[in-house]
Amino acid sequence: MDIKSAPFHSPFGERELTVTVCSYAQNGRLAVSLLCKEDDFWEPYAFLTVNLPREPLQANEAFIKDFDENTGLLDFVLKNQLGTLCPDRGYSGRCAYPKIAFDMEKLREFDPEGVEKYLRKVQQKKRSPKGKER
Repeated sequence: MDIKSAPFHSPFGERELTVTVCSYAQNGRLAVSLLCKEDDFWEPYAFLTVNLPREPLQANEAFIKDFDENTGLLDFVLKNQLGTLCPDRGYSGRCAYPKIAFDMEKLREFDPEGVEKYLRKVQQKKRSPKGKER
């Protein structure tokens, strides 16, 4: 099975990354991680998103990490048209996280199964009685 990937220039050199989509167990929000190809195997590279439960978000939105070892990931998202930068930021402690409105169809190109599973959970959550989140 061919896995779609895209180049990423990291502080440690050129990498080939792919995207995986899932949801956070705590609140079902969008969670996106990155895998890096190493010696013909896909290995975890970085968790792109961070879960900030008190910050308001739409189903396709998430806050991303773009500092320390994750520098350049915002550029990766924008360059590959995975989403658009929103004006708001999320905060946790002294850290500010950019908000991204992800393009679910672009994410689907990388991880069709993950996106489908996530979108089914979003629909189930919308249909469940208020106060009885799954």
